[in-house]
Amino acid sequence: MKEAYSPVKGYLHRAARPVLLSTASFWFVFALFSGSPEKGSGLKGVILNSPNSFPWMMLIAVIILSKRYPRICGLLILAMGIASVFFFRTYRYIPVLFLVSIPLLVFGPVIALGAGK
Repeated sequence: MKEAYSPVKGYLHRAARPVLLSTASFWFVFALFSGSPEKGSGLKGVILNSPNSFPWMMLIAVIILSKRYPRICGLLILAMGIASVFFFRTYRYIPVLFLVSIPLLVFGPVIALGAGK
């Protein structure tokens, strides 16, 4: 039996990748530049601080791949959201939880479930 079309589901599915990509890009840039002054000045400090941005670079790659493999990548995004709660300890600070983990926890399943449209 064919499922009825829901405009809300369509809007959420179309908004998921741009919202996640903009969120991940912001945190990637923030992680790349946030600790670089302590590591050294200029490009040297950015290069030495680049391992801090690796998780966000991986998330951006998964988001880009989610266009081709939505189910697997949606589940990976959800797993990254769950991991971010514990590794970044976002459960301690509600604003950080909503800015870092919640977008991943909400839109990861949206991408995975919206794959069979």
